[in-house]
Amino acid sequence: MEFWSNLENSNMFFVSLLLTVSFMGCSRNISITGRPNSSYHELLPSFTREARFFGLEKVRYLTSVTYKSKTLREAYVEEYSKKYELSEEEKIDLLKKEMEEADQYDIFLISHYATDKDTGKLTKEAKVWDFILSSNETEGKGSHPDSIKGLMAKDTVLQYFYPQITPWSKVYEIKFKRGSPVSELRLKMVGVVDQLSFVWHEKIPDFKEQ
Repeated sequence: MEFWSNLENSNMFFVSLLLTVSFMGCSRNISITGRPNSSYHELLPSFTREARFFGLEKVRYLTSVTYKSKTLREAYVEEYSKKYELSEEEKIDLLKKEMEEADQYDIFLISHYATDKDTGKLTKEAKVWDFILSSNETEGKGSHPDSIKGLMAKDTVLQYFYPQITPWSKVYEIKFKRGSPVSELRLKMVGVVDQLSFVWHEKIPDFKEQ
């Protein structure tokens, strides 16, 4: 009986080992933390800024802002094409669509959470928060959003491409009409709660496909 028991335990161990190896083989471009680590995801932090303020009893704000630059869009198209096995023609069409949008608008994806319900909402009309986009060449001036659109935070595809989104955050896409090319962009998120400033400079990493 002991022999069969040991054999059964050995078989179970072997099966478990095979399953572990199999899953490891299927989990490509996944870091030890479980987050993707593709070329796109390695580039993502260069275009993402964060601000947070924790009070004694509540979260005043927990905010992550990603600028959808042309470089990041190029990396996105590459990663999306790989995941969905797009044809070369489909890939070219997607890249064209992304570049055309980038030529017309400066777009930011914001993951935002606050314990206070009103503070957690972002709207085009200035309420708790207002948004102003300026540059080093437009000191004292700035533009307000053309639109602010809420997105589904629990969208699986969105969470893959923006893993900084937390389970309790609300997600928004904020769109500004694009002006002349500048060497610095500054997105201000201001109001009675705080005055936040997120800055992106011209000298940013180029996308390199893996």
